[in-house]
Amino acid sequence: MLQGEHIININQCNHWVKIIGDYQNQIPLIIVHGGPGGNHYTFERTSGLELEQKMPIIYYEQRHCGRSDKVDDISTIHIKQLVNDLESLRIELEIDQFNIHGYSFGGELALHYAVTHPQHILKIILESPSLITLSISNLVQLSGFLSVFNDGNRKLINDYLQNHDIYQSIQYAWSIASVEETDQLLFHKSNYAILNRKLWEESGLVNDGIFYNEIVKSLNSENLLEQITSLDIPTLIITGIFDKNTGIATTELIQSKLKNYQVEYFKESAHFPDIEETTLFVKTIKHFLGGSK
Repeated sequence: MLQGEHIININQCNHWVKIIGDYQNQIPLIIVHGGPGGNHYTFERTSGLELEQKMPIIYYEQRHCGRSDKVDDISTIHIKQLVNDLESLRIELEIDQFNIHGYSFGGELALHYAVTHPQHILKIILESPSLITLSISNLVQLSGFLSVFNDGNRKLINDYLQNHDIYQSIQYAWSIASVEETDQLLFHKSNYAILNRKLWEESGLVNDGIFYNEIVKSLNSENLLEQITSLDIPTLIITGIFDKNTGIATTELIQSKLKNYQVEYFKESAHFPDIEETTLFVKTIKHFLGGSK
């Protein structure tokens, strides 16, 4: 049984994997990061530390992300390939069933996996889930930027919107946002934004943007919403009430399509309840998974 950090070759790409606990005799929780193009470095050092004391945890970083290898063939950065990578990891570790937790884009990927391989998932946890190609999600994110931008950036984005679509405008918003504005978009309290920045810098990991640019080409969030209507897997959605990035509207849209769900709104969090309300976050997950044998 593997323990600790490993590099595992999955579908011709070396993936970083970290395993804590007895995943062979207990139901593990596989953690799926967001970004798109992100990593687990911060999660490992916040909520991850506490979750590891409660249950077996398996982290892995997607191809071209974090400590996994960059890919030469960027056409493999495709949602179907990511689902296949996770399924191949499950087979490699000889796990029959597991619980899955996806945060931000990781929530969207977790849902894609669940509709493809529902027999292997016991429970789903979605934290601040995204629906990247859906217009309502794009509007939430763009309005979030407008709410935190200074007057100069607000004018720039308003002018840009006159000749560009909303998706292009969001990319432009990310490019002009200051550090402070980005932190206000993602966090409710500045001290947690500072902690997050510190851990980002400490990690030395860089999101080169290639993963994001490629993965969106294969996403159809509208279609995913229709597919999840077939799921009857118990699902917990955790969303911060101050989330300006994916927002409450996205959560409500997802829950409207699910048969078996519960929603917990965190009252002191924005996009990262795992960082801003770590203790409550871990307690909520532990309670939800309590029925898993």
